[in-house]
Amino acid sequence: MNNPDGLIDLLVSHDPQQQGQRVLGRLISSVQAKGGAILIPSEDGARAWIALNVQSVGSVLEKWDATVKALMPAGSRTARGITTALLRSPQGRIVGMLYLEEAQAFDAVRHAGFLEAFASAVSFAGTTTAQAYSVDDVIQARGARGNGEALKNVVIRVLDHHEWNLARAARELHCTRRTLYQRLGRWGIARQKVAKSPT
Repeated sequence: MNNPDGLIDLLVSHDPQQQGQRVLGRLISSVQAKGGAILIPSEDGARAWIALNVQSVGSVLEKWDATVKALMPAGSRTARGITTALLRSPQGRIVGMLYLEEAQAFDAVRHAGFLEAFASAVSFAGTTTAQAYSVDDVIQARGARGNGEALKNVVIRVLDHHEWNLARAARELHCTRRTLYQRLGRWGIARQKVAKSPT
């Protein structure tokens, strides 16, 4: 099951952490778990990137390296009511871990789309593009008239976020591609050719 219901597009959107909580809630409900978290590596070992209704995630955080090593062969496991699964980037790099408490129906193969979506979100959340991207600015820019400097900056950030795909940026800004072309022309900005990021 690749990218169920467009999960990757949802998570790699304006606010991957907020969207991640929503999708984690869906997964927790789907597998009948009591709670769950997405754990990511940090300077001190690991930390919870998002968490919902978890009780004992501290034990996994404290033993991050040992837990990752134990998961390496299979990618996921369930022991003593705790299910853990590695999150890997498309290049195979470990970017995080899914943690579920008392999951009744988790299957790494059946839920691979969720794992892929969370891995993409964690990877995207660490990028400068994600950090410079403000939902509030985009909402204010939607349907905006004029050519002010603030609007120009938001349009450029949205274009950068969408790798200069004008159709997606226009959809995000609730305007037409023609309007985007006209604004870029008025601002003297040439359309950029951007190498697409691997997905």
